[in-house]
Amino acid sequence: MSLVNILSEIKKNLPLAESIVDSEPGTTYRGRVGLKKAAIETVSRLKNDYRKELLSSTFFIVVTGPAQEQFAQLASNPAFECFCSDPESLYKELASKVEPTLYGREGTRHLFGIASNALYDKAMELNIDSHNMLQFSEKYNMGVKNANDFASLLKAAMNDQVGSEIVGLNAVYSLVDKAIENGHSARVTPVLLNTPDEKFALDLLQNLSRLKTKTFLVVAGKPSKTLNVKDAVVVKNVNEESVGEALAAIGGKL
Repeated sequence: MSLVNILSEIKKNLPLAESIVDSEPGTTYRGRVGLKKAAIETVSRLKNDYRKELLSSTFFIVVTGPAQEQFAQLASNPAFECFCSDPESLYKELASKVEPTLYGREGTRHLFGIASNALYDKAMELNIDSHNMLQFSEKYNMGVKNANDFASLLKAAMNDQVGSEIVGLNAVYSLVDKAIENGHSARVTPVLLNTPDEKFALDLLQNLSRLKTKTFLVVAGKPSKTLNVKDAVVVKNVNEESVGEALAAIGGKL
């Protein structure tokens, strides 16, 4: 089923799924509860179908460079039909599963155990059948004072052991509700992941190709001497016009 048809079916079922069922009249109460329950199940199934179709239509744009944040903000303009996602959000989410009082009290090994369990639950949520387990080693045995410290450590460990492509899956799944709200049904879905971490950007560029063959790199602002990637789209002066031109150039390569 296409995105257009799925959106149409969601629109039909959503009012009943979100309706408030009053207890009166009592003679039809059970029937109305049953209809609401059926509508909720239908919307859930349709959202899952939408998610699968959305992933099929997705291509990724990794943005780095000193003006990456400005580029992402401008690309979020509805006219460009881009969806922007923080690639660090997955690591932050997993780190947030640790009780804050444990930071500074428990060893990093124990924190990894909590994060590993949280990653398993997240993988189930993302419909990942199998993945490399997150394991502690002395390489990651360093001081962790708070959730931000642990998120940075998880980022390094997960990229080494699990693969950063999971960030792409998480990004697509997290934007489903917004895409449905926007009525997104375009043939292609550009998902932009922006990061100031050039090493991470190159890691994403390589590993996201395991999900989608079409992945692009944008360098926003003056590129550093160490960042020299063939076919990267360089936007030295970031403004609405240059962002539009960059996105159009990428669209021409699809």
